[in-house]
Amino acid sequence: MSKIGVLNYGIGNYLSVKNMINHIGHDCSVIENKLDITKFDKIIIPGVGAFDTAMDAINQYKSELDNFVERGGIILGICLGAQLLGMKSDEGNHKGLGYIDMHSKSFSELGLNANIGWKKVKSFMREEQDLMFYHLHNFYINLNEKIDNYENTHNENFIYINAVKKNNIIGVQYHPEKSNSNGKRFFKWFCEL
Repeated sequence: MSKIGVLNYGIGNYLSVKNMINHIGHDCSVIENKLDITKFDKIIIPGVGAFDTAMDAINQYKSELDNFVERGGIILGICLGAQLLGMKSDEGNHKGLGYIDMHSKSFSELGLNANIGWKKVKSFMREEQDLMFYHLHNFYINLNEKIDNYENTHNENFIYINAVKKNNIIGVQYHPEKSNSNGKRFFKWFCEL
């Protein structure tokens, strides 16, 4: 069974993620020390808040995360955590972790409100039907490279990419930890990768 850790870098609802994974029968520990990263096979980066603030906090882990990715460890970024996996965000000035060539753009620049609520997603899990996941975000992922594994959904009439999977890097804009039974299915899929 994989060793799964959720990163507590001071931003995000890491305990909700940990509790849901524990609830579906998998072990999940909280990572609070960068030296502990080597103990895990899979790491989850949750996130709520502003891009630059999050990057200030997560940069203390960057070298260890880079080594983790290089050795084939799987990273899942959730919401702001997904945006941190890219190169940059229009929300701030800091560089992202740089694992996927993408940057985050604002819905407001398109004249749209924040994307809040339940939306259908065609999931990586290859389910026969689209699944409902809970969304709560002001920014969306914009890919600058060709990736075969991604998911679309919509905010009003605007179709956007809300999840990506590139090799061992996965980012989802929605909140599986707030998505009830579909969230449990998602975490079961992730834990068994």
